[in-house]
Formats: sequence, structure tokens, C-alpha cells
Amino acid sequence: MKRLLLLLFAVLLLSAAPPTKNRIDYTAEIQKKSSTISTLSASFVQKKYLSALEDVVVAKGLFLLKKPDKIRWQYSVPFAYTITINGSVVTMKDGKKTERYDMKKSRTFKHLNTIISGAFDGSILKKRDLFSSRFSEDGELIKLELTPLDKKFSLKMITIYFDKKEWLTRRVILTEHNKDYTDISFVGIKKNVKVKDEVFAH
Repeated sequence: MKRLLLLLFAVLLLSAAPPTKNRIDYTAEIQKKSSTISTLSASFVQKKYLSALEDVVVAKGLFLLKKPDKIRWQYSVPFAYTITINGSVVTMKDGKKTERYDMKKSRTFKHLNTIISGAFDGSILKKRDLFSSRFSEDGELIKLELTPLDKKFSLKMITIYFDKKEWLTRRVILTEHNKDYTDISFVGIKKNVKVKDEVFAH
């Protein structure tokens, strides 16, 4: 469940765009950029930094998105593992073991679904009851820091880096309250590629 929570937040990167001079313009820019994307494919490298371990835990795989409500995280390294979202159903497959969750029946998943939907239509920046935000420039990237207002929220901060040229997110960092964090980089991002519905099947 914890792994799922961390990964779903990374979906914020898919339809976001870099900030402009004020919040109204920023929201409008997100909506504009998001409307041009129907599907997305990208390879990812996920690095997990744990205070209890000296070595970094590295995982790799493929990310797929198909609007309005289909997402797939397909791990290939260090082992095969898949997380799929199709509508309100979340399916987690690890070898022969399969677990399913209904977002509508879970407070946690309802919250996550609100964030995911907000990333797609630009409404995430209107949800001031969920996050405070801060923008800054970092070389060729624009940095967005989202801090949950609820202190009981499972993450302490979500940091997203956008490139200034293509307006795509290249990196997302998910920081936990104990200072452990997950750093996910995306490469080979392809927009509006053909993605069959079957890959999101329950």
C-alpha cells in the first residue's frame, strides 16, 4: 500500500506545466498543456533512499498513461511487479499474487484520485486545502514544491522538476516524514502514442 501511495503521486508529472507569473496563469497553462496529451509512455528509474540502509534501492520499468483514467507502472528491475489503475479499480500484481482495491471505498484512494484528476485538468493548484506550493528555477529546470497541509499526510513533500523546453516533468521526489525519500526520473517520454486498453485490464 505504501509503495502504491508513493507511485500515484508521481502521476502529477504527467499533465503539469511550468509555472508562469501568477497562479491563474499557471492553472491556465496546465489546462492548455494537458489538453494536448491523450496518452503517454516513458521509461523510469526509481531510487529509494532509506536511512536504515547504506545502499540505494534501485528499480526500473515502464510507465503508461491513457486518459481519462488508465495508468500502468510496470517494473522490470529488480523484479517483475505491476500496478494498474483502470477507472476506480487499482490492481497490484506480484508474480502470481494479485490484489485489488476500490478507490470509491477507501478514504486514502479517494484522496489520491482527487489529486490524480486534478493533475489532469489543472485543478490541483486550486486545492489550497490540500497543498501549499512554492516555485523556483533550477538551471534549465523549474522546480515545484508541494507541501501537504495535513500533518498526518503520508508524505512530507512532493517535488517536481519540469524542463523549460518541452514543458514535461523529468523528475519527481517524494519525501516522507522520516526523511526517507523516493527519487523517480523519467526518460524517453513519448506523447500520444498508441496504447491498447488491454494493458490496463484488471
